[in-house]
Amino acid sequence: MNISDVLKLSNDSNLKLIAGEKGKDRKVETIEVMEVPQPEEWANSGVLVITTFYSVQNDSEEQLRIVKELIQNRAAGLIVKIGKFIKDLSEPIIKLANDHDFPILSLPKEVAYIDILSPLNAQLHMENLKNQDSIKYLKDVQIYMNNWHESVENAVNELAKKLLCSIYIEDEKGRLLYHSNSLVLDGWRDNTLLFSYPSNVQYEEFLKNWSEKVNLKNYFSEVFEQKKHMIIPVYRNQEQLLFIHLVSNRNVVTEYFDTNTIELVKNRILTNMISEYADLQREFFLKEQEWQQFKKKNPTGQFILLYLERSLNEVIYQSTEYSFDYQSLLKKYLKDLLSKITEQKDIYIFQTEKGLFIFLNMTKEMNEPMELKNLVKEIFEQSQLRDMYVAISPIFEKLTDWNDKKFNIVKTLKVGKKIYPNEYIHSYHELGLYEFLIELSSHQPVQIYVKSVLQGLSQSDPVLTETLNMYLKENGNASRAAEKLFVTRRTITYRLQRIKDILGMDLDRAEDIFILQFCLRINHLENI
Repeated sequence: MNISDVLKLSNDSNLKLIAGEKGKDRKVETIEVMEVPQPEEWANSGVLVITTFYSVQNDSEEQLRIVKELIQNRAAGLIVKIGKFIKDLSEPIIKLANDHDFPILSLPKEVAYIDILSPLNAQLHMENLKNQDSIKYLKDVQIYMNNWHESVENAVNELAKKLLCSIYIEDEKGRLLYHSNSLVLDGWRDNTLLFSYPSNVQYEEFLKNWSEKVNLKNYFSEVFEQKKHMIIPVYRNQEQLLFIHLVSNRNVVTEYFDTNTIELVKNRILTNMISEYADLQREFFLKEQEWQQFKKKNPTGQFILLYLERSLNEVIYQSTEYSFDYQSLLKKYLKDLLSKITEQKDIYIFQTEKGLFIFLNMTKEMNEPMELKNLVKEIFEQSQLRDMYVAISPIFEKLTDWNDKKFNIVKTLKVGKKIYPNEYIHSYHELGLYEFLIELSSHQPVQIYVKSVLQGLSQSDPVLTETLNMYLKENGNASRAAEKLFVTRRTITYRLQRIKDILGMDLDRAEDIFILQFCLRINHLENI
């Protein structure tokens, strides 16, 4: 509680500030009614003194001395009941209070002490109870942080539970590295994708402003969509590394955190992140050696290869001297995700310039080709990598087929992104045929043939090509094609008749349907 709070709580008592306006933020720790005019003997720092100046009512010099003693003892302020024993305070007292930003408040003579003491003491009592809880809470947090031996991800979740808030950790560019399961999305961030940037349109300005203040403040406070953010900057060798966000509907800073706890949190998180990345580097180095030994044996078995691409992964090629090992963090997430495939007994991950290859050594063959695709789709859709494009090879039994499978699966993903741009998971089983079509589309005789078949249509209204594609996609069902194109069946029938006339083909004849499907596919694939 400070002097401003005193004025608000005593609003009904007509309490007024008459001097020391700039000292309204002085903290009030105790309240004393002055009976003995020797404040040097009893006035402590933070005390708010209430008096009538009865014992010195006729001695303005003694009143001035008392105010000087209160200022020297760092009292919070002085409340004087005006009108009962003194009519007003002298100008030297007012000037002294203003010069030292020492608040003096006047209380009307008709207001009883109990009317002002009751609400103020009640507020102090509540704050003392709260402070005791906060001290205990801080000790619990500090004990937990000092004994922190978990992974960064688990520790962030546990800390969020203890603080009853959401936590996420971003790098100096705002890219997301970790977040608690209780993450609250708001006006700063609207997704949890790994390495994603904040969604706030002014995030770069905020980051620049925070980075300029890292040596001046232990934390920053911001509010985004009524969510309070306590933002703790973490840096090493004067190089900005991280921003830790603690997000809540209440003020986490004033309720639970002091300077020592803030320092402990950021130092332990930084230390454990560096340690965890070192462990991951060792783990993947040993895994690489294990892979080399595995290859030498030239084994047979049930193998599956995945190829993955993602635009946000570009950060792993932008590491600086002080940046973290983004590549190891990404591999860890992938390993944890794919460990959910119970049919696999080993995972090897390889980084390339454009994407990643993941080799799965399976314990048994997946009975249905779509079974693995659906499982991978379910795993990724619920993860921080749900924007990852994934291509899945067919099962192969010989490791000597490794290079061929790598080549084919890259093409599978390229085709999948072209044919189904809104889908992220693609399998060779579904798209392998398109590789042959792509190969055909590059042959000049095929191009000439396709052009001759579709020439009349390509020179007509583009809506006719759209209609033909939809009609064939719906297996010749004109009613469903009309629904998908948001037109009437009569309109579709009219367009189909025009198409027949232009192309000279019968849309009820299976051979003509096959030719049109082939030509339209080749025409669509020419740019792949």
